Amino acid sequence: MNEDYEQDDAPIKKELNEEIYWEYYEYEFQEKTADWFWIFGTIAVLLIIISLILKNYLFGLIILLGSFILGTYAKRPPSLLTYGLGRNGVKHGESIFRYDTIKSFWVNKDSNHLIIESIRLVKPYISIPLGDTDPELIRQKLLPIIKEQEYHGSFSDYLSDFFGF
Repeated sequence: MNEDYEQDDAPIKKELNEEIYWEYYEYEFQEKTADWFWIFGTIAVLLIIISLILKNYLFGLIILLGSFILGTYAKRPPSLLTYGLGRNGVKHGESIFRYDTIKSFWVNKDSNHLIIESIRLVKPYISIPLGDTDPELIRQKLLPIIKEQEYHGSFSDYLSDFFGF
């Protein structure tokens, strides 16, 4: 066996020369009024009643737990997180998404967010607020490393924006 064998299909090393970091809140906080909580609670109670009438107790339990979690989440102020483009990946708070696990990226200049598409099956799109960081600088740094692909948002993105999450 020849030890000088060089594999042609070796993965390309994806690495950034200059690191960029910034701090920003994990999401845009929108103060919820008492009316918002009353409407939310009324919808949850109606869905629970419907699930009990239909004898779908598991659905009722899921609605109960989900509404409790969403209600407490709606009151919680956002944390200040560190984001950035590191040498080997994109930093999102305590998580780092390695460049070789990112399929594509999109810099949404309207919402001032970096959206990355990872190889994860559950929640593959990760939205990263850019804060005061120049969106074009982020785009230029990522272009040689990751494929740029336009992303317009999913149905759950629109729902969370509509309800103020």
